[in-house]
Amino acid sequence: MLTNAILDIGFAFYFLGTLLPSWGIYALVGITSFQVWLINLGHATMLYLYQKWQESEFALGIKRKSSPIRQAAATKPLFNKKDDTIYKR
Repeated sequence: MLTNAILDIGFAFYFLGTLLPSWGIYALVGITSFQVWLINLGHATMLYLYQKWQESEFALGIKRKSSPIRQAAATKPLFNKKDDTIYKR
């Protein structure tokens, strides 16, 4: 979070607030660089909390519900252990 906040400061104050307006490409209208930074910080916080929630849910789900039948096709083994041939359905 700290790294993201620092990079967002550079984005909001330098890139959007100074660099692009000096090139005549972009201008902030009706919003300040500080408000852009707060929006970015809030968005990053929501994404971080969602990621932590999903990781905890998936960690519990793997322990309780893992079985070869429920695995995604990409995680299933390609070959039979008996004769090393590709699975046929």
